[in-house]
Amino acid sequence: MNKIYIRIPERLLEAILEDLRRPHDYAYERVGFCYGRSVKTSETDWLIILNDYKPVKDENYIETNQVGARINSKAITEGFQFAYTNKMSLFHIHLQDFDGGLPEFSFDDLLSGNELMESITSFVTSQVHGLIVLSNNSFNALSIVPGDSELQR
Repeated sequence: MNKIYIRIPERLLEAILEDLRRPHDYAYERVGFCYGRSVKTSETDWLIILNDYKPVKDENYIETNQVGARINSKAITEGFQFAYTNKMSLFHIHLQDFDGGLPEFSFDDLLSGNELMESITSFVTSQVHGLIVLSNNSFNALSIVPGDSELQR
């Protein structure tokens, strides 16, 4: 099993949290994409340093009562295009701001996240990609390394 280390500079994390806490007209939560570089540090270990964040634009949310936030294909295309053009790792990120501790991924997070990862890994094959959910004082991540087909913690 791979060991994956993710680093988010404090300044970037503060900017991400500020953005994800902004209210939206109809979405219950906000989402965005983090970008960075992946480096294989040993036969099984990876280091990902996230150094950029792009919020999903307001107009790219889909109004729904089924999940906290749903985004349209334009948001996904823009996220993928940035990662592809810059050959960067892409991490879909959102916040569970109602509690502290280690946040968990919902069933919907896992379902849509697997679909996203299946797509991005075919465009940017040399980088680690994944999902991040933040809480007030922690985060949880799932990622997929080059050559693998399943997300891992």
